[in-house]
Amino acid sequence: EQVLVRDALFAVEAKARGLDKRLEVTDRQNGVLRAHVLDSIRSEVGRATDEEVKAYYEANKKKFSAPKRIALHRILVGTSEEAAEIIKALGTAPDPKEWNELCREKSLDKSSHLRGGNLGLVDEHGSTAQAEHAVDPALFVAAEAVKDGEIVPTPVKEGKGFAVVWKRQSMREMARPLELEAPAIRAALADQALRGAVKNILEGLRKSHLTEHNPELCDLLSVTPDGDVQKARRPGVLPRAQRPAQPAPHESPAGGLR
Repeated sequence: EQVLVRDALFAVEAKARGLDKRLEVTDRQNGVLRAHVLDSIRSEVGRATDEEVKAYYEANKKKFSAPKRIALHRILVGTSEEAAEIIKALGTAPDPKEWNELCREKSLDKSSHLRGGNLGLVDEHGSTAQAEHAVDPALFVAAEAVKDGEIVPTPVKEGKGFAVVWKRQSMREMARPLELEAPAIRAALADQALRGAVKNILEGLRKSHLTEHNPELCDLLSVTPDGDVQKARRPGVLPRAQRPAQPAPHESPAGGLR
């Protein structure tokens, strides 16, 4: 009497006033229905088995491991003598400002000279975070022989030039076991299954209910910062100036009244 009957009466009066036809109300109703459909699909999909989790882990081992890598900065010059002079001038542990100035002035690698010759993390094969910027594996080998923060004491042959190599930091090899990654893998598999099921449902609904599909028409509309939909302006067209209307007749330049 105090809760259910009261809410039922409110619902009856709301429908009598047409409140259930309002956009914000139908949006909320559709949101509740969408959440219910997703929950139903999620329960039907079920939980990934241990075998499925293990198979995903084995097929994607690279995602759960990382080789040993070294953060390197490098100044590339043309001759061994020039590289040796730079090493002598910088010393074992160089000043970052002095290093950056020398790199901008002397390095032949114009893709990195403005950022202090920073190559990022380099593995034993010379690979970096950017696949197109692989370097000579000799840099990694030379850097392994010194401590973090030190310069390799001798020039390193790199292609037709010679490199001054500064080892900034080393990162050990890392491998995350299946036991640690199992919860995340199980969640990823559940999400993948849910997306697949939703995609199948949408494809079925489109075949049975969709009569026209013209996504290019959306280009004719734009959404204002306030969320209002309006006709899109053509590129290069300036908005019309909004001038206040004259409240009373006034004299025009020709002498008449406007």
